Amino acid sequence: MSDSSDSFEEKVQQLSPDMYRRFKAALEQGKWPDGQKVSDAQRATLTQAIIIFDNAHLPQGQRIGEMDDECASKKDDDTQEMTWQ
Repeated sequence: MSDSSDSFEEKVQQLSPDMYRRFKAALEQGKWPDGQKVSDAQRATLTQAIIIFDNAHLPQGQRIGEMDDECASKKDDDTQEMTWQ
């Protein structure tokens, strides 16, 4: 990776929890707190920042985009068939 990427990653890992929440909210809502639309370039940067922050600060299984090891439809449990009424 280049120095600018390392610098970006280091800065993202040092984000405050409040700033992280603001980034996630902007990404989820598609707009900043002042109402301005999140641009495509900003969306890409926010996504990358959230993934980096999650990997540095959240335990496995709680990070954005992670799924359980096994699909729920393949688990052997007592699931009930859904019926329409």
